[in-house]
Amino acid sequence: MPADSFKPYCIWYYLGRLGREKTYYELAQRFPDMRYQVGRTCVATGYSTLYNELNLLPDVSVTEEARDPRDSGASDADVDEANEIYESIISQTVRYAIMDGYSRTVKLADLRPVIGLNGNTAAHSSLFKDIKIRKPAEWTHGVDSNITEEGSGINPEYGKLPPEYAYLLYAPLPRDSPTTRKNSLIIMETYEGKIDRYLRLRRSKLANSAECIDVVRGIQ
Repeated sequence: MPADSFKPYCIWYYLGRLGREKTYYELAQRFPDMRYQVGRTCVATGYSTLYNELNLLPDVSVTEEARDPRDSGASDADVDEANEIYESIISQTVRYAIMDGYSRTVKLADLRPVIGLNGNTAAHSSLFKDIKIRKPAEWTHGVDSNITEEGSGINPEYGKLPPEYAYLLYAPLPRDSPTTRKNSLIIMETYEGKIDRYLRLRRSKLANSAECIDVVRGIQ
């Protein structure tokens, strides 16, 4: 491909768990610079053989994606194979932040070691779970029609913290945080001015205006 801007990033989102292992194998063969996108799709589906052949560095996003089939009880993935990949990655002493979901890029030039999992990954099961679909404003079937992922009508702000993770609001944060919708956690820490917990939970950029407002309140 002529430039990074032409490369699809979230292929596990568009193809879901419907793609065959052979399809991803051929994709990795034709476009070696998309190995990490293929690897993340492999862990979402449980294609452990292909994942091992890719020989990837341990990446935190791939690690959290590999944990998702087990935690979500996925019925359309090989949970045992995905968990095997997860255990093999989590046992390694060093992990890196290679895939960046906020910029939709793969960064191999300047590897940054990461301690622990921070729950920043939008894992496959979270893409549609507890999400309301809203009709885009002033929708028409003419030139205004937009099929890009930015205009899909999915509003992640409706996501709520699942009850089973409510303990994260008050308990010490684990070294490897679960992958969940953590907007509520971030807002709580900023509102109460708990800077140490906020620094641990925060994303690479502010998620919404509520977070900005609560940061100011926490400082005061």
